[in-house]
Amino acid sequence: MNDLAGLLHLCKKAGDLILGQKAVLGQVKAGKEMTVLVTSDIGQALKKKLIKLELEYLDWSSDRLGEVFGREKLAVVGITNRSLAMRIKQLLHSPGNDKNDRADSAIPGLR
Repeated sequence: MNDLAGLLHLCKKAGDLILGQKAVLGQVKAGKEMTVLVTSDIGQALKKKLIKLELEYLDWSSDRLGEVFGREKLAVVGITNRSLAMRIKQLLHSPGNDKNDRADSAIPGLR
């Protein structure tokens, strides 16, 4: 399984992943701490809503991130587990990381 998609699925299985802008914004408003990942094609209106949060940008489109979770589109996810979030940040910022190749699919049910 590819690294980033695998870590995101691990977060989901552990119950530490929040999918979608409404769910993420609702949890932030409720005081939940999380790392927020956004796709490269996030809209300006949504970016303004998330402006006070520390964001990690993916080199994936919302179509690609959505595909990882069996959705049409997905632009925002929140990770509530600190150690998994740190591992994802390390992966995103590692030298020579081609993040676009990481969503291709050794994920069961995709392609």
